Amino acid sequence: NFSTIKKDLKNYNDNDYFIIKPNNSERGIGILIKTKYYLLNNKLNNEETYIIQKYLENSLLYYKKDTNTNHKSDLRIHFCILPIIKNNKIIDLKIVLSKLIIARYARNKFDLNCIPNCCLCYS
Repeated sequence: NFSTIKKDLKNYNDNDYFIIKPNNSERGIGILIKTKYYLLNNKLNNEETYIIQKYLENSLLYYKKDTNTNHKSDLRIHFCILPIIKNNKIIDLKIVLSKLIIARYARNKFDLNCIPNCCLCYS
């Protein structure tokens, strides 16, 4: 709902960045990084569901000595939260963690200045 998005965005500056992810996509396809100004002045496809979150401009970077550059990385951890039910009431939660954890490291250096000119600034 676009009116909800507009209400939530009032707490941010016009130049704050947001990452916009289509709900039915994978492998980074369709991901945009745009400013609050863009979100308020450009309509997204109403037939599609999006995940919109504040982009972390000062995220944790790792330093590559040989190239003297900073790079982004991320961890993909899958888990499931299961309710423990007794007498039709949730009495506890059980967290099941997958044995597979994926660490991804960007090949290209991270440069916050390139965001206005591209969709994704690292791969």
